[in-house]
Amino acid sequence: MAVIHGRKIIVKVGGTAIAGAKSCEISIKGDQIETASATTGAWRDFIASRKEWSVTCGHLIPASGTPLK
Repeated sequence: MAVIHGRKIIVKVGGTAIAGAKSCEISIKGDQIETASATTGAWRDFIASRKEWSVTCGHLIPASGTPLK
């Protein structure tokens, strides 16, 4: 799993900014499927499978500038 830490993320819907955050963390995970085949000499092979990601933001501020309650 990869984790990316960043700052100053902008949240947009349909191209319009609706909020911003002072900090964020993006987690990315990609599973692998193990396979074996007689044509490859029964060696293990790995193929890409489902990928997942999530974003966690801190200090979310709406575009209006009014703090969330």
